[in-house]
Amino acid sequence: SVATAATATVYICQGTLLRRLRQRDEWRQAATGPLRPCRASRLELSEPVLLQANATYCIYIATNSAAGIAFGDEARGGEVCFENDDMQVHAGRTSGSMAHFAGFEGFIYWFPFNGKLEYTLADGI
Repeated sequence: SVATAATATVYICQGTLLRRLRQRDEWRQAATGPLRPCRASRLELSEPVLLQANATYCIYIATNSAAGIAFGDEARGGEVCFENDDMQVHAGRTSGSMAHFAGFEGFIYWFPFNGKLEYTLADGI
């Protein structure tokens, strides 16, 4: 049988993950699209997202499928999984629920982001 692609929705907000998970109104939908089974998928943001320098932002990728997101081995909360001169990417949490912004209460496991973020630095904004 042919596997059906999961749908992913990307949300973004300023602040730390643990503080913002329960504050649904603080998140802004930035993209939606299909995740191809067992292959890399690209989700284009619907419009540019401007991030303030030296501030913390969260990216939440929600799916309608339990098999939607691939992630690496378990990590520690707050662990930096990637960094360069422009940003740090910290480990995130799985929810265990296909309902967006639900199911985080019983899960204490952290995992590194297993994807790619493309960005452009803006001058003079």
